[in-house]
Amino acid sequence: MSSPPDPSLDSLSHPADPWPDWLWQLAQSALPAFLTRQRWYPAKDAGTPQVAPADRIALPFLDQSAAVTVWQVTPPGRKPLHLFVALALARAGSVMDNDVIAPIPPDKSPAGEAQVLVEGFALDGFVRAWMDLLLQPGGGRYRPARLVAQASAALSGRATEGAGEHLAIRRGSAEQSNTSIRIGDDMILKVYRRLEPGINPELEVGRFLTGEAKFSATPSMLGWFNLDAAGGEGQQTLAILQAFVSNDGDGWDWLLKRLARGAGGDTAALAGSLAWLKRLGTRTAGMHRAFAIDCTDPAFQPEPVGAADLRAWSDDTTAMAARALDGLAAGRDRLPTAAATAADHLLSRRDRLQAKVGSLLQDGLVRGDQFTNGADFHKTRHHGDYHLGQVLVADNDAIIVDFEGEPMRPLAERRGKHAALRDVAGLLRSLAYAAAAARRALPADLAADARTAAESRLSQWEAEAGRSYLDAYLAAAQGMRGCPTDRAAAERVIRFFMLEKALYEINYELANRPDWVAIPLQGVLDLLDDQGDGGGDGGHGDRS
Repeated sequence: MSSPPDPSLDSLSHPADPWPDWLWQLAQSALPAFLTRQRWYPAKDAGTPQVAPADRIALPFLDQSAAVTVWQVTPPGRKPLHLFVALALARAGSVMDNDVIAPIPPDKSPAGEAQVLVEGFALDGFVRAWMDLLLQPGGGRYRPARLVAQASAALSGRATEGAGEHLAIRRGSAEQSNTSIRIGDDMILKVYRRLEPGINPELEVGRFLTGEAKFSATPSMLGWFNLDAAGGEGQQTLAILQAFVSNDGDGWDWLLKRLARGAGGDTAALAGSLAWLKRLGTRTAGMHRAFAIDCTDPAFQPEPVGAADLRAWSDDTTAMAARALDGLAAGRDRLPTAAATAADHLLSRRDRLQAKVGSLLQDGLVRGDQFTNGADFHKTRHHGDYHLGQVLVADNDAIIVDFEGEPMRPLAERRGKHAALRDVAGLLRSLAYAAAAARRALPADLAADARTAAESRLSQWEAEAGRSYLDAYLAAAQGMRGCPTDRAAAERVIRFFMLEKALYEINYELANRPDWVAIPLQGVLDLLDDQGDGGGDGGHGDRS
């Protein structure tokens, strides 16, 4: 269905009795089917969920024909989730079919006007009114008591009556776990769907990096929306507003386009990508240096890494290795031939893998409970889900985004301190996933000699890309508390986290894309065979 112009706030009609019980019941009964159609719903593969209300607030800025709602959603066989859905009424035909939750029964609609219950952020009028919570001084008459909308100093100067009324609204189409909406020419609203008690890490980190740490290579935090949860359970972050950075796409898509040209012999495209990766290495070190500053906020103050941390990281990765090996053994028969062969090779080296996991963070780093010379470093906040898709390419610079962490991990874990070098490992693995994706994209009818030449160029690029990024990072990270001062020690830590990431990827690919599992399998095998101290060549990575 086409989407005609969004109705204005004044023309959005509503029942005479705003949000009566039957309307809440209609929403609850229709939400299970609606959720499974949404790209941001995290359990689409699990079947139809059970839905129960957890919290709701009517929004007066649409004459109470809109509401903030939080639902406890329980997918079959999984733990309950709490999801944020904005509700609003609109005329039938005014939104895309996918945004309609349910039609309003004819006897409940105004005479002569068919209405539908929709997801509020599908309506431009809703988004503009939502923005006025920040842009109108004091939030005007719109703000319910438990909905906290706060503008940063960078946004406060724009606050005027009706400031949101004429803002252009543009919605993104990318697959993601949240909803992103362009506001005007220079802002982007990010709506979180999965909620947990406490501040969202992206809000917390964004305020810290662009405020106290003065880190310029990430979008400015302009404002945020928190909900005082029912029952006194603290605040939940519903949405943030950031500066929009004009860009040439994310690092993943940008690199794949250049690899496609480079595979065909365009050496300039490959050289340009390597120059950008050096810039990305420098920017990554700048981010980690910002995380390592002294501050008064205990959530960001660096803490020395101890031998107990190393043991805990090794134990966690040992358990992940066991899950990966068990998954490979159980799922071997459904793997493609090349992946099954690699799986057999890794399964035959189970003892070697466990020994490698146990030794990487011990040999050459600690003696007893003390670090050896040059190996000491601090744990800090870090990105936590760092890959090429989390970086924007802007005028040959690198802008780092999306500090939410891995969405399926618990909030406390995403807010925790860790080794910042874990981000470096994630990006190195992402580079090789890009090379693998470029190999897969080669034309099926490519002549054998041309295919061999193209694959050789991509393999050479993969090695050079890892070196370019890592060398630039370590040069810029000199003297930073989040990185060991000894390069060999730093690279040993990076190799450990590359191994951790590859094992995670095996589990992910087995569950979601078995035909891709050969990529992390080869990454683990390469790391098992690596006897040196280098950490930057040929790591395989996941964009997601």
